[in-house]
Amino acid sequence: METEAGRTRILLRGLPVSAGYAIGKVRFVHRKPQSDVVQTIPEERVPYEISLFEKAHARSLREVELLRSQMSETISAQDASIFRTHIQILQDPKIAEDVPKLILEEHLTAASAVYKVTHELSLFFEKIASGDKARDIDDIADRLMGNLSEETQALNAPVLDEECVIVAHNVTPSLLAGADTSKILALATDTGGATSHVAILARSLRIPAVVGLNRVSLVARDGDTIVLDGVEGDVVVNPTEDEVELYRQRRRRWIERQSDIVARSKTSRPETLDGKYVPMLANVELPEETANALELGAEGVGLLRSEFLFFRGAIPSEEEQFQAYRLALESAYPNPVTIRTVDTGGDKLVKGLSLSDEPNPVMGWRSIRVCLDEPAMFRTQLRALLRASVYGRLKVMFPMICGYDELTRAKAMLEEVRAELERERIPVAESVEVGMMVEVPSAVMQIKSLVGEVDFLSIGTNDLIQFTLAVDRSNEKVKDLYRAHHPGVLRLVNMVCDAAHDEGITVSVCGEMASDMLSMVLLVGLGVDELSLIPARIAGNKAFLRSLTYSEMRECALECLKMKTADEIDALLLSRYAERAAEFGAPAAPRKAPAAGADGAKRER
Repeated sequence: METEAGRTRILLRGLPVSAGYAIGKVRFVHRKPQSDVVQTIPEERVPYEISLFEKAHARSLREVELLRSQMSETISAQDASIFRTHIQILQDPKIAEDVPKLILEEHLTAASAVYKVTHELSLFFEKIASGDKARDIDDIADRLMGNLSEETQALNAPVLDEECVIVAHNVTPSLLAGADTSKILALATDTGGATSHVAILARSLRIPAVVGLNRVSLVARDGDTIVLDGVEGDVVVNPTEDEVELYRQRRRRWIERQSDIVARSKTSRPETLDGKYVPMLANVELPEETANALELGAEGVGLLRSEFLFFRGAIPSEEEQFQAYRLALESAYPNPVTIRTVDTGGDKLVKGLSLSDEPNPVMGWRSIRVCLDEPAMFRTQLRALLRASVYGRLKVMFPMICGYDELTRAKAMLEEVRAELERERIPVAESVEVGMMVEVPSAVMQIKSLVGEVDFLSIGTNDLIQFTLAVDRSNEKVKDLYRAHHPGVLRLVNMVCDAAHDEGITVSVCGEMASDMLSMVLLVGLGVDELSLIPARIAGNKAFLRSLTYSEMRECALECLKMKTADEIDALLLSRYAERAAEFGAPAAPRKAPAAGADGAKRER
């Protein structure tokens, strides 16, 4: 089909990762490829090249810190922490020390040394199925190369003189954060998944986005008209006039609807039509976010990631941690705050605990394993937590517990620290709830022996899914196998809920599934008592919950437990709830990323 302008109309179907609608002109951007040509230098030039790298490295650090600071004023600190990860990678010895070492020992130019080190790191993370980390490395390599040659425009988005829809093979976090986002109507990319860093930023910035389109960068040209449906995942290049008008109407209704939902969320109670109360709490990165989360309708903090203190530089002191935890507790009172003990390791880099040499760090020395092996660091954190407990309703949570021994060792250390503080006559709250995260299949398999040791459970669905299915969610090659609604995953959630309720304790979910509306139907139906989600999603999820009955959610979940495939489960959820969820801002349907389509008619709605 050709439009009046003579350009062929092309319909593509991808994965919607940030809800909304957009109509605009295409602005094509691409990543400048790095040269893999290795250049050597005479020995007398070595000091100059090392100095050149050190200046580029320092400038890159300043730029990323500025980006992080600027983005923290626009989006949640949790989402802006993507750039804190970039800072940690830049500071890691693999880059900060190995690049000058290569220049010195192999007489490489600074650019060749940067390419060699970052290319090897990128391949390493691809090998261990950490696609997002590999893209972070590529992003950092681009920045370093740009600063080496002072070609910073090679990294940043083009100057945007007017509103546009960004089309690209892939968009890096730095490119998106460095652009004038007020001019970006939407994003359409060939690659990417629902949990990629750019998808996270797009949702925080409320920019509609569709990824996994496979060939949009090949068929769209600068200046083409494009419409993007961030609810269904459709993108039309060179749409008809009727389609443009249809999307204008949808966009207007969408904006009006979302404004009304946010306004109502502040005062409405998260309960179903038949009276089932499901508290909605917030996942936060920084204590300063707590007050804003409550403003958005949260009833407390279900997950405060204590890593934020450890990513700032050296391992934080007891006093520094105490002040941070106290701020969060006082800001939330009388609501509860669940603070997870430091979950470092894997691909979370902390100065002094660099783990990039491990062959498989995601399944290596990380999380509670690091804490138990570094008792001085762990005891310092536990002292700070217990000291802060008198300033609010503290709940302490241990991550990545694999079995009974780890849990009891962590609890014993907590009790030792409590006794120590009491001997020092330092006040500690009489009652501090202690819980654990369920994110490893082995914990589920022995959940009945664990529930008697804790006051609550919190299911970390992100890790539980990847460990159960042996699929890293950020790996492009196997992303279609990462299925939140896999029957095996749902049965594990059901086992946890049954065991917890038999013991009389509550179960929450703090992973991505808690923020997804269709997943929420299953979680609540399976018996999850509380949801802890991204603050920006609370309003929409609360409104969606209030449109449902618990009885229908329970019936749906039990029906899904009998199904054999994730496709069957997704089909049922989409047929019953997708249209209703879209009214409340569902950012993405829980389906596999579809292959790109050809020119053709739109699906029936």
